[in-house]
Amino acid sequence: MANDYGVKGTVLQFTAASTSAYQVVGQVKTIDAPGMKVGKRNATHLTSAIKAYRATMGDPQEIRGSLVYDPSDEGVKIAAQRCTTPSSFNSNLGDNFQIVLPTTTKIFSFVGFFTEFTPRGGDEEGTWMADFAIQAASTITYPTS
Repeated sequence: MANDYGVKGTVLQFTAASTSAYQVVGQVKTIDAPGMKVGKRNATHLTSAIKAYRATMGDPQEIRGSLVYDPSDEGVKIAAQRCTTPSSFNSNLGDNFQIVLPTTTKIFSFVGFFTEFTPRGGDEEGTWMADFAIQAASTITYPTS
């Protein structure tokens, strides 16, 4: 049976791989949750009666979404810098990311790097938005029940 918990209040956080303090980037408004795909290879040979396939390595997918943020927050400044100056990484692997659902016990975690951080400006009520994309560079840890 599926767990029923709301996603309002979900937060995107990250930290440089060499430090332990997470920076909050903003509250997630929409998100395509982290996914994982497994590739396939053709393993058919001359004596095969049908085509045969085998699984290959897992391929962590890009996570895309939009968030509400404060342009003056330190986490936002660092996230934007990661896209404009990729050499600002403290690690070749990227940063440690967490997508923390409002229960605080439901967390997606992975190592990755920003591939997009695009501010969209404010709306009539003063809410600043940004589109983001993060390429997972390692195994994704999914929330447990």
